[in-house]
Amino acid sequence: MKWKVPAAASAAALLAAAALLGLMLYRGVVGKPLAGHTSAAQLPSSKGWSQQPARSKHKGGRSPNGGAAPVPIIPVPASVPASFQGKVGVLMYHDIEPAAAGADSITPGQFASELDGLRKIGYRIISLQQFRMFMQGKQDVPQGSLLITFDDGYESFYRYAYPILKQRGLSGACFVVTGDFSPSALVYTPHMTPAEIAKMESDDPVMEVQAHSDALHVKIDRRHDLLTGRILRAGRLESDADYRARITADTIKCLSALRPLNSHPVDSFAYPYGLHTPEAVSLLRAQEIKYAFTTAPGLASRNSDAMLLPRVNAGSPAISTASIAAELNRLAAAMPPLRKGAGVAAQAPSPTAPHAGTGRLSTPAPSALQAS
Repeated sequence: MKWKVPAAASAAALLAAAALLGLMLYRGVVGKPLAGHTSAAQLPSSKGWSQQPARSKHKGGRSPNGGAAPVPIIPVPASVPASFQGKVGVLMYHDIEPAAAGADSITPGQFASELDGLRKIGYRIISLQQFRMFMQGKQDVPQGSLLITFDDGYESFYRYAYPILKQRGLSGACFVVTGDFSPSALVYTPHMTPAEIAKMESDDPVMEVQAHSDALHVKIDRRHDLLTGRILRAGRLESDADYRARITADTIKCLSALRPLNSHPVDSFAYPYGLHTPEAVSLLRAQEIKYAFTTAPGLASRNSDAMLLPRVNAGSPAISTASIAAELNRLAAAMPPLRKGAGVAAQAPSPTAPHAGTGRLSTPAPSALQAS
């Protein structure tokens, strides 16, 4: 007996078979580029060249399924190791927002928790002025000293980080792009105003505001920004003389905007994107920049090049107090032993003792610097 298949059913069966064949082919070749083509996975990545795209927040910190990147479970160290003597961990932050959504943005709660957790372990927060005196050999620092730094000058520093630091009697330093002071500046994120900066600079403890260039925080390719690369002028690459004149003019403009707002010398600089060249370093030094901070991981000591100071990233959602402490301790253990007397101060009796000094020019202790 022969079965008769209706024409409509036959067409449906053919469509189903075609769909199944298509699915099999897809599973067999997906992710494999056709000859002569490049898959997305093979495209070069910009990771490693910079910490954030030009003049915008870096979005990231997410897992492939769209959720928050998991925070690894790391045990919290019980104390600061003996190897963390005569060294300063310079912690790097960028943005603080209640609804933090970027790889360089954390919540106020996370920032406060990191500060409290690190101090509970035994780390001490020092001011930028105390750091200067330590680097100059004029004062020592306590074991486990940390310097808090923020890059870019976002308004969120004034709104969130500043009150958190002030409440705890702690000092911090913020590196600002002065070109973003202008209301017409094309930026994605609100920045601090000169009035807000002046208020922080006159406060106690002081929040120092230092240089991050006037208008050089722009990438021109993967390896260079406006500080480290040459630009085209009328279709021609600028000359060495033009480059030096441009960087010098930008630095002078930046420092001139900050000096009237500052109660301390404007002598510190954070390289945009962490990028630098020997020539850029030389040009900054010529304008009396004495301390320049990179994004390279490491701890600072009196053996460090003051124009190539390392930092430790602490401002990412996937970072915790435990992971910061673990990284600090790892870096301290990896550094060669310092010569006797190279910046070691006696440990203060309590890691949570009230703040004992502001770090202002007029208040250094006669022996070892005190820190909170």
